[in-house]
Amino acid sequence: MKKLTTVLSLFFIVALSACTVGANYSGPVLTLTSIAVKPANPSIAESSTQQFTATGTYSDATTKDITSSVTWTASDPSVTFSSTTSGLAIATVDGGPFTISADLGSVSGSTTLTV
Repeated sequence: MKKLTTVLSLFFIVALSACTVGANYSGPVLTLTSIAVKPANPSIAESSTQQFTATGTYSDATTKDITSSVTWTASDPSVTFSSTTSGLAIATVDGGPFTISADLGSVSGSTTLTV
């Protein structure tokens, strides 16, 4: 009986150790390296909208849609966004090209919009 208790105790110790090691592993740390803004260089009519998307590329070359994670800005106040994270641009006057930027931390991507 004592051997069985010892064996079971060792089994539980090993099992708990394996769980702890697995729980602490977080994998490689990925860094955002670039942002691609699509569509590239669109033209739209005055008082219309354009949906932009942002795709992030990470240090392991994987990509992810980060449209709602970036902050959207335009180089001119005549182009606004429905919210700073929507990617939906609203153009109120003719002109441009205006620079549309998507920023996340220190990484930026951009395209131009002509109205």
